Amino acid sequence: VGDCAVFLWASAGVQAAVRLCVGERSAVLEKEYDQRTAYGTRRLGFLEDHIEDDSLGVAVEFLETIRKIVAPVQPPGAKCYGERGCVPTLGSLLYQRHLNHRTLPLIRKEIERLQARLVRRVEWQLEQASALRTMFAPVEPICSPIFAAAGVEGMQLLFYPSGYSGATEGFCSLFLFCPAGVTMKFKISAGNQTRDGHNTFDVAGAYGRTNFCRYEILPDPQEDTILLALEIEDVTQDVHALVGSDQTQARSKSSAAAERNSPVETAVKLRRLPAKESLVDTKPLPSPSTSK
Repeated sequence: VGDCAVFLWASAGVQAAVRLCVGERSAVLEKEYDQRTAYGTRRLGFLEDHIEDDSLGVAVEFLETIRKIVAPVQPPGAKCYGERGCVPTLGSLLYQRHLNHRTLPLIRKEIERLQARLVRRVEWQLEQASALRTMFAPVEPICSPIFAAAGVEGMQLLFYPSGYSGATEGFCSLFLFCPAGVTMKFKISAGNQTRDGHNTFDVAGAYGRTNFCRYEILPDPQEDTILLALEIEDVTQDVHALVGSDQTQARSKSSAAAERNSPVETAVKLRRLPAKESLVDTKPLPSPSTSK
């Protein structure tokens, strides 16, 4: 939706991955130019929304580029070169220039993943605690940022200030969302209230307490905050991957020969089992905005 976009012109032989920006909106573009032309983004909002102080900011960030340059060889009869005075033969030389600015972000991401494997405890502080029950009606959760800990990615804390469906009046609910294949022994806490949990997530889902505790005892009277925490005691994760050819799925099922020649689809199972003594770090999550 909008009336503006950003296009990048380039010459033939350029393969580019760039981030095109207008105002505060941006989009990543990956294209290979087989001729001098322009490729661009989808619509990035309305032009008037990007103008500030009567100026418009447009930018391009080069993430990775490859430039192929074909240099023709001089035809026979040209000036000799080299120790033996050889004359170049007909043909061409292909030069390739490769620029990569994506290495540093990739390294940072891998470092973050490695650091997450050492995380044993995750803390999440909620502000304006005295007003949360008026902001969030029953069955309306506050969701933490998605985080990784103990080698498990894609986890999330779900807190219901006014309780989940079926909760007793005045009670709050707290759940942990995990991806499929995770078996975890853990403790979840809100304020000074702690509950033990042990569950196998056969499918991705949430596990916790509908009647966690009475909400009124949780807020810190001085700071008006609630500290939620997850402490992992033991965890394993089974990761399954199917091995097979996608092309075989597109073949006609009526062909007996195709079925006989198609590869058998199998599963690879990987088990992640971090050592308990290696889980030493505590990871704070950013506090949410309480405005709805």
